[in-house]
Amino acid sequence: MPQPQVRIVSPPQKEQEEKSQRQAGIQVSHLDAEQNFLNQLAEHGSSAEDLEKRRKQVLAEINDLRSDNRWEDIVTLFYPLDRHVPELVQAGLDNELRAELAFALGQTGRYDQAIAEFEACVQADPNSFLSVSGLAYALYNSLFAAKNREILLTPEAKRKRIEAAHTWFQKAQEIRPEGVTNFYRQGMLYKNLQGKTRLAIPLFAKAVKNWKAYSPEKQEVRHQERKNYIKSLYNLASCRSKIEEVKGALPLIEECIQEDESSGLLKMEHKYFALGKIQYQLGNLDQALHALDMATGFINAKDGDYVFELKARVFLQKKEFQTGLDTVRSIPVKARRPYVHWTEADLLMGLGQVDRAKEVLHRSAERDRRSKHRALIRLAKIEFWLKNNDQSKDLALKADTFHRETFTTPDPDGLFWAAAACIRLGQMEQASRLADELEAFRPGYPYLNKLRRLCKV
Repeated sequence: MPQPQVRIVSPPQKEQEEKSQRQAGIQVSHLDAEQNFLNQLAEHGSSAEDLEKRRKQVLAEINDLRSDNRWEDIVTLFYPLDRHVPELVQAGLDNELRAELAFALGQTGRYDQAIAEFEACVQADPNSFLSVSGLAYALYNSLFAAKNREILLTPEAKRKRIEAAHTWFQKAQEIRPEGVTNFYRQGMLYKNLQGKTRLAIPLFAKAVKNWKAYSPEKQEVRHQERKNYIKSLYNLASCRSKIEEVKGALPLIEECIQEDESSGLLKMEHKYFALGKIQYQLGNLDQALHALDMATGFINAKDGDYVFELKARVFLQKKEFQTGLDTVRSIPVKARRPYVHWTEADLLMGLGQVDRAKEVLHRSAERDRRSKHRALIRLAKIEFWLKNNDQSKDLALKADTFHRETFTTPDPDGLFWAAAACIRLGQMEQASRLADELEAFRPGYPYLNKLRRLCKV
């Protein structure tokens, strides 16, 4: 009968002794390797003075190339560092060089490599402002490159990079809380990439405040940040205008124009368009026209259709309908985007050319795949005004359906005007249901209470 196999287990004391011996062997082996490296270094290695001299030499060469924006040459000569300057990498003298190389990689559109190099820098020195801010900037640049379709990022990769960019911008702000640039860039990330205007405002405001807190001497030392102070003024005014804090926006854009008078960092048409838009929002129509006249002096009607459209809308408010229509028609037909057609239709209505206005809006709705509902609502209002109630209801419901299919939410204007048409048609039950739906989705909608009262008449 075969004997059962028995596994011999070492007693705990013996097992511990064996473990200690193995660890000691590893330690001795590691120590031998270290000592061997030191022996080789003593025999053949460069001196500390030689290595430092070499580091400065490479850094000077990179700086010379950088001053001429020769980013591709920097990459060609030094990427990867461990192949081109292995002695500096082995000596741990590569971090500043690596940050400079990472910046050059980003400037040549090699965003993934730039991010990887900056991550290595941050790992080596988590409190290096150059490395931390550089990593934030590389992430920021890659995100805007993706927005401009220069590179492709999956939605998940984009989400992760946005989170990482915010993390490193905040870290850079902790290291240098008195700075300007990292507050400005994080503000741009919120405003132009994420569409989070309210979150961008305090960052632009901080950038402006920090620059103004600098002494004249410090402003001279940090003169490169001045451009981001001016851009922060512009974007802060833009954000306040967007959320209808226009009284606060006006002095900001005026200050921006004054500060940028000599430097010309921002395009004249952009600055004066922003000023014109704010004056228009404030109801200062003559001042708005003056600013927009300035803007149109720097851009043609094809490229600056947005300027000419706003100018036409100012004329609409002044009831100078023909002048406004002439302004719109100075934009080439093929360059007229949907919002230009909406203003054109409003001006035609002002001139009493109802059929022509409807024709313009129908043509716009047929071609517009993104904001079609706005043309449909204008048409619904025209038909309501003409007492064509069935057509008005149909157009308003089409606008609502389009909005739901495109944006997954109801169109408040569609619900309102469909309910209004139902009231005219005596369809009170449907009108009340539409009003209830509008109240549930947008309880503060203008004239909602009056609409609800009419549903009960």
